[in-house]
Amino acid sequence: MVHTRTSGTIGVVLAALLAGWSFLAHPAAPAAPAMAGMVLAGIAAWVGGGWLARSYREAPGVAVVALVTVAMLAGGTESLSGGATAPPLGYANASAALLTIGVAGALSAAAHARDRLRTGLVVWAGVLAVASLATGSRAVAACCVLLMLLWPRLRRGPAAAWQAFAATVVGAAVVATVLLGATGSSSAEAGVVPETVGSTRVDLWSEALDITADHPVRGVGPGNFSLHSPTAGSDPDLQWAHSTPMQVLAELGLVGLALLAALTGWMVLALGRGAVFLAILALQPTVDYVLTFPAVLLGAAFVLGSVAATGVGRPGYLPVQRVSSSP
Repeated sequence: MVHTRTSGTIGVVLAALLAGWSFLAHPAAPAAPAMAGMVLAGIAAWVGGGWLARSYREAPGVAVVALVTVAMLAGGTESLSGGATAPPLGYANASAALLTIGVAGALSAAAHARDRLRTGLVVWAGVLAVASLATGSRAVAACCVLLMLLWPRLRRGPAAAWQAFAATVVGAAVVATVLLGATGSSSAEAGVVPETVGSTRVDLWSEALDITADHPVRGVGPGNFSLHSPTAGSDPDLQWAHSTPMQVLAELGLVGLALLAALTGWMVLALGRGAVFLAILALQPTVDYVLTFPAVLLGAAFVLGSVAATGVGRPGYLPVQRVSSSP
């Protein structure tokens, strides 16, 4: 895992370049300030999570799981109903994404906690994972289950193997969206599009690739995807590409996507074994627009920053070492 100040500086520089490109590519784009602000806020949350974790290792994860729990409880039973406008974020998939972040936060804190706190955090992570099933989001439920299954195994094998695994998962998810988008409606007609993805998303991805073909370097500018996508233009609820990589590709071009890839690669290196957390948290944003919600982006960045700073700790239940007293 990378701990050096130089490495941290590289991450900040890459985030600043991505934010800067949002303005440089299309200074007059309506959402350029918002996109740049979200990128900078995300890296600030990463740095903040790392700073707090260095002093109090469990604190970032405990804080996140507490906030997620309060937010979901505030929404009442409706927050787990799976309704399209489910609270607390007003979009069912984004609200459900908070549960994945909560599970990640609980496990990242449990890795450094002891005794009852450790057990309580693991149990609560399981409770949030079970709650994810009620949201109706299969993607979130799968991510929560993956976190629970992989977390105890993170101390096994070399860190480089886990980093390679994480990079492969993220890369495969992005490639899958590109391939589905490239084949367009033929994929839906052939029945190769998973039900959880849906043909409308594939149409949006296909149109994002068409937009990129016409504007390969700079894209069409932040916030302008819906102006160039027939599907997005037909329904206000479809204004986003339903995929962070596809949204960036269409609006910031190949340069923007390259900067996003570089930033993601840096995070994989900085996280070490914890890159598995990044891989799982990145799955839903690859096929949805949940990262446009500040609570999702900042919560994920805060947890990941803490993991990068302090490592994965002691995942899994280790046997208690009893010290025999001398006669």
